[in-house]
Amino acid sequence: MRENQRPRRSAPQRAIFDAVTPELVQGAAGLWSKGSRAPVAIPAVQNFVYAVERKEGPAIMRLTHESHRSEAEVAGEVSWLIDLKQRGVPVPAVYPSLQDELVQTVESDQGRFVITCFERLPGVEPDPGQHGSWSDQIVAELGAMMARLHQASYEAAWNPATLTRRGWREESVAQNFHFYVPVGEKAVHEAFDRVLAKLDALPRSRDSFGLIHADLNHANFFVTQAGLNIFDFDDSCYCWFAYDLLVPIFHFPAAEPEVMNTRAQRALRSLVRGYESVGRFNPAWLELLPLLFKWRDLITYGFFFEQLEIDELPERMSRAFFAMRARIESDRPIAEIGDAR
Repeated sequence: MRENQRPRRSAPQRAIFDAVTPELVQGAAGLWSKGSRAPVAIPAVQNFVYAVERKEGPAIMRLTHESHRSEAEVAGEVSWLIDLKQRGVPVPAVYPSLQDELVQTVESDQGRFVITCFERLPGVEPDPGQHGSWSDQIVAELGAMMARLHQASYEAAWNPATLTRRGWREESVAQNFHFYVPVGEKAVHEAFDRVLAKLDALPRSRDSFGLIHADLNHANFFVTQAGLNIFDFDDSCYCWFAYDLLVPIFHFPAAEPEVMNTRAQRALRSLVRGYESVGRFNPAWLELLPLLFKWRDLITYGFFFEQLEIDELPERMSRAFFAMRARIESDRPIAEIGDAR
């Protein structure tokens, strides 16, 4: 398969993909703006994302299949964004529909899609493979942004009873890992059970566990002259605050272990420095990172099986997939962080 080809979706995901017809997309856009230009698709995996034009300016419309997120879960995400916006955090505004609804649904022959529309934030996506685009200062700003998110989560005291979002253990891959991953991969299944048991035993105090973004990689924030703009809260869930710190490191370009370790340690120092510019960073979180790195590998590995045809992965993704398997089977994280302080 050529490197620039998009990965082929798994059979269940292809059925959902095929249900997103131009007519359905145009109908969804019409709920927010009449007579607008045709929505322009933006590459995404779990959701269907489009650039649309509204009189308020450029916007992002997202279609989320009910098998991925329920209407209540999407409404919970919207509620958090509104709260963050009111606290001055640079997140997208949520636009109401023509019926003055923040969340609406449309029917398809494969079930319902939940529709939302967000402000399209300005900025440039950073490239972690380019130092000028991924400087220590930008990483420190990202750490500061994490601290603001965690502080807001702490102050609001969100919990599943007040804001409907899943816990880290309730995500689809975590629930169905043993079903998605072939039974013959015994070492992988054993690793999942081992890491899960260790995570289940961790404390969950209010100052270390709460509502987090959970996917603050380089594709989910923009750099501007005024600072960072963050978006895509689809993965937001209840989890350890420390988890946010590992995500941007996990998505660094593939490299030899020594290079990855050096990059990870430098990035983590900058993240912690930025975090401490806003609030207290608990050094005990650093002890959680190796285990959480292993969990991210396992969940991403299962995600591949859930969403994609493994035998038809593009070359780059195939290399990443088998590198994950090797790390999981050898019980090692993607990077050794050492003493990041």
